[in-house]
Amino acid sequence: MLFGELVGRGRPASKRFPRGQSAHAGVFMRAVLGLDRRWRPTGRPVKLKADGIALHTYDFSGDPRRPLRGPGASDMWTQGNLAAAARGLRAAKRSGAINTDALYLTEFSYKTHGDGRISDATTKRYLASAWAQAKRHRAKSFLWYQLRDRPDEIWRTALQNRSGRPFGTYAVFQRLR
Repeated sequence: MLFGELVGRGRPASKRFPRGQSAHAGVFMRAVLGLDRRWRPTGRPVKLKADGIALHTYDFSGDPRRPLRGPGASDMWTQGNLAAAARGLRAAKRSGAINTDALYLTEFSYKTHGDGRISDATTKRYLASAWAQAKRHRAKSFLWYQLRDRPDEIWRTALQNRSGRPFGTYAVFQRLR
């Protein structure tokens, strides 16, 4: 059983969501587990039992070889910040709040159309780098979000276009080992 489906970066406050849509993954984990900024219990410890922690590590434009920098970056568990995620999970495990630090990367992708789209050549290069990072941090899974773009989908991130023609990333993804 996996805990999470945590988004790497929190979504900020907006007119529709004045308190924000979500918190950064590290902030959320500490809040749920009752841990402080240093990953120590703030009161009665929580004991979360799971086989692993599921993370959505997509960062649509980010180069996975470049960690995020700045305030709060260590709580943004994107593909580029897998090292921070692994450190946080190890600290949570040491605190006794969780029994595992196994990473399951359950949503990764780049946009194929619209705002934030990056070229197929860049996506292929980023995918290979992201896979290498996932292996380096001993991720138990690495799932690409969407196989085929759906006709009604506004968030197009698939490995194949709407008619089933593969993007270049599809071949790269098939060769990952």
